[in-house]
Amino acid sequence: MRIGIDGRPFQAALAGTGRYVTELCCVLDRCLPQADFFVYSNRSTTLPVSNDRWHLVGDSSPFYSRLPSSIWYLERVGYLAKKNSIDVFWGGANFLPRGMDSCGRVLTVLDLVPELYPQTMGLKHRLAYKVYFSQSLRQADKLVTISQGSKSRLERVFGVVADVVVFPGVSKRFRPPTEQEMNRVRRRYELQDPFFLAVATLEPRKNLEALLTALIQIKISGRVNIPALAIVGQVGWKAGALLKLVEEAIAVGIKIHQTGYVPDEDLPALYGASSAFIFPSIYEGFGMPVLEALKCGAYVLASDVPEIREAGGGYATYFEPSVEGIKQTLLQFLQSKAYLHPESRLDHERITRLIDHGSTWEEEGRKLATVIKSLT
Repeated sequence: MRIGIDGRPFQAALAGTGRYVTELCCVLDRCLPQADFFVYSNRSTTLPVSNDRWHLVGDSSPFYSRLPSSIWYLERVGYLAKKNSIDVFWGGANFLPRGMDSCGRVLTVLDLVPELYPQTMGLKHRLAYKVYFSQSLRQADKLVTISQGSKSRLERVFGVVADVVVFPGVSKRFRPPTEQEMNRVRRRYELQDPFFLAVATLEPRKNLEALLTALIQIKISGRVNIPALAIVGQVGWKAGALLKLVEEAIAVGIKIHQTGYVPDEDLPALYGASSAFIFPSIYEGFGMPVLEALKCGAYVLASDVPEIREAGGGYATYFEPSVEGIKQTLLQFLQSKAYLHPESRLDHERITRLIDHGSTWEEEGRKLATVIKSLT
């Protein structure tokens, strides 16, 4: 079996999409030992698995190789996949290339951001979605979503029913950290004081502006003390207003730590060391950081969005993702002074209940492998 895979998620430091696709590729490698995998990318790319069955496919054409990555993927990879005699192609990030009529086609729909919240996206992404997304849905032989919420929205908005939900799993590294591990990341990122943690690309949908505005209002009111805020994530698009708010927060006396990208091996200790993990996003396809933070024993305060509730279950505290909703939840949390006693969240009973919360990558990857095998 020859399986083609969209290589775009592997072109940069792994964020949510990259981690989701990478983890599933690792399971596919184990579940389909007779398969060869062809990852298509015209940019510098790290293969998700390193063995002789995984192949990086670029482009020898001087013209096509210089195209923007997404345009190259959508317009060129169908031709290249035919040349490679691909049996099944998996589009793991919302789109399938055009001209994929010679093989089985699996499409994973991660979210419906451009449909539901187009104002949070750049013009290029909105145009690509408008031109190619419906076409990708029509091309797909099998449709996958990453949450029941996304499956419901897809049916409601486009009238199509996904064949299976392949949830994000949680790596075994996400577990309550030791005191030594927490002290290491505190030193590394200069987080000696109690701190709130936010993990997100700095872009409008993540709603960090509302979080900062709520913190500023609480600080100015003088009603409670506010821990520092650590923001983990790379600067994305439309981040100008957010970065100005960071300066305003610092000006009123809130400590802000912008770490930029943080390697996966540091995240569990950061989650565990935080006074609370705050996830204010206005919409997600699932909400992987919520599940990861819970597995690490963190208090989680998150937006009340159906897909995020799938990640957090009954273990998170939810708020309306508005300035007022965030502010009221933070005030209640801070007034309880729970953040001063992080050891209380690491009690054995609570952690025992969380062990079985959520899926494993192995379970979810096997679902995807079954879908792929059904097309051969």
